[in-house]
Amino acid sequence: MPRYADRLLLPKAREAERRRPASRAVLEPEAVAGNLASRILALQRSAGNEAVTRVLARDAVVPLPGAGTQIIGDDDSDVTFSPWAKFEASNDPGDVAAGRAVGVQSAGFQSTDMPDDGGYGGTLSIKAGSKGDVRIMVKAHFFMDDIFNETFDEAFACSWPFEADLTGKVKFGAARPEWDPSDSEHARFQITAVTPNQDADSGMFQVTASFTGPQDAKASSKSGGITITPKDSPVGGGGTYERGTSRTFPAPVLTRTFWVKVVVTDIPPPPKHEHGTVVFGPMTASVTRTHSVLFARDRTNLAGEDTFATGQELELRRWYMALSAETRKGLEDGTIVPRLYGYASNTGPAPHNRILGHGRVESVEQVLRDFGVKSFDAKSPGEYPWLQEDPKQEVEEQGDRRVLIEVDEAPVQIAPAEPGFVDTPSP
Repeated sequence: MPRYADRLLLPKAREAERRRPASRAVLEPEAVAGNLASRILALQRSAGNEAVTRVLARDAVVPLPGAGTQIIGDDDSDVTFSPWAKFEASNDPGDVAAGRAVGVQSAGFQSTDMPDDGGYGGTLSIKAGSKGDVRIMVKAHFFMDDIFNETFDEAFACSWPFEADLTGKVKFGAARPEWDPSDSEHARFQITAVTPNQDADSGMFQVTASFTGPQDAKASSKSGGITITPKDSPVGGGGTYERGTSRTFPAPVLTRTFWVKVVVTDIPPPPKHEHGTVVFGPMTASVTRTHSVLFARDRTNLAGEDTFATGQELELRRWYMALSAETRKGLEDGTIVPRLYGYASNTGPAPHNRILGHGRVESVEQVLRDFGVKSFDAKSPGEYPWLQEDPKQEVEEQGDRRVLIEVDEAPVQIAPAEPGFVDTPSP
């Protein structure tokens, strides 16, 4: 507790300190050191070491006149706010692997002591491509100008999940406010609400805290009375009256808002738009060649057993040699695969005809292998494509007893390449 003479000087020293303009002019180091030393020495003589410490640590100060119970001089109670904002990059393995965390884009950790707006705001510079959390933290140090100059501290904070893409666009998740009220018996102000606010377009984050003080009540009263007793009489009389008023004042509420603006930096340039001449072509086309190998009734061989079979094999050879050289090369190296379908007429049982068609496919396949064809896609539908349930309607058709061959010929150029138009960037 300061001496009596010091308490007379303390209000004036504090008032002078509070009204001193927050100049940010650039001074010579010797002038700064001399000015600061003289101010500290004068304040120490008038208010003691504790006042010097409070002034040097002061960020945003709000006077609280009437909160203290001083005896002499003005009430110099106040609260000093020390805000701090930071960004911490995500340490999630998935974010790290995607280049969204420490050491890649985000620079890991950024902070600001929020020197703007008289100590209520600041700016965080965060690299494009970052992902993590933006957090505002504020410590409130209360000084009560009492006989014993009581102090107490409270704190509040708010965090937001934050993400900035490589174009500089930001998005964030739900705010997570928190606060730590004082448990001191001298705490006359308590945090009653912490309210966050944010705006993605401007990159602004805010947190507002409300402190509620003690409720005050005042009362006054007047009273009087009179007693009348006659002289030499044992009997007397009189009366009294009393009148009073009382008034209760609402509890004081202190509300302050702190903010931080996020500025996205290191935004990479947009990808260069490649442009040039578009060329159409060359144009190619491919046709499907087909050939049918016919078989005698209930026969599957093409082994020169009769004139009919021999003629069918010779026809197959002529068809094969009529294919383009590129197509035959594709058949021989397996890049072109012929499709073979074995059929039969609808006389006789359908399962027998399916097996008959399968044997015919094998015969054609063997001939083509001897020609040099490497691979096949073979099926045997038999008589099922024209299955007839009524035996009286079944007929024996030469065209049904066959193997159908389909070959997609190698593409051939039908038109040369021609210049088209020049592709230019969109405005």
